[in-house]
Amino acid sequence: MGPWAGNLALSVGIFPYVLKLLQSPASELRPILVFIWAKILALDKSCQMDLVKDNGQIYFLKILASPKLPAMQRAMAAFILTVIMNNYFFPGQSACLSGKLINIALLQLTDTDSLVRTWCLFCLAKVWEGYEEAKRVGLHADAHVAICTLLEDPVVEVRAAAVYSLGTFIGGGQGNEERTNVDFSIGLTLIVCAKDASPLVR
Repeated sequence: MGPWAGNLALSVGIFPYVLKLLQSPASELRPILVFIWAKILALDKSCQMDLVKDNGQIYFLKILASPKLPAMQRAMAAFILTVIMNNYFFPGQSACLSGKLINIALLQLTDTDSLVRTWCLFCLAKVWEGYEEAKRVGLHADAHVAICTLLEDPVVEVRAAAVYSLGTFIGGGQGNEERTNVDFSIGLTLIVCAKDASPLVR
């Protein structure tokens, strides 16, 4: 019914209950739990600390890693993981990295649903933003190569998310020749995006 309804639900104390429900194996609860958590985190990002403390990210990583689940559920799971890591350096990032987020998200970049592709790109952008260990894992997985292919995606938001993800990947590898070469290669690729038809991408 809108943000006001979400705020009321939080103010009457729904939070501990939906946090505990993440431990439930019941598959019928999954769609509504993902929806509720997406709404909670859209309203109150401070909940990310409680989620990570209770290893709640594992629940959403499993959803994101399940290609047979509906695309909307996976897109919302990617959104939740992105918010968990956003400005929560480094507990949120390290928790998601140890849950194999990079490998899971990279597998979703070829999904037919543009929302899944977009939010997986944001997930990747946030997991390695200012976090060298995650960049090293991403480099080992050739994440930048997979993301560069999405710079030609037909959907504007996907291309813009790819630019953002590559932007957070660049830098921090001083003294590492391989990293320097990769950063240089990404920089040359991003220059091409200056000619993109969309101002959002440019």
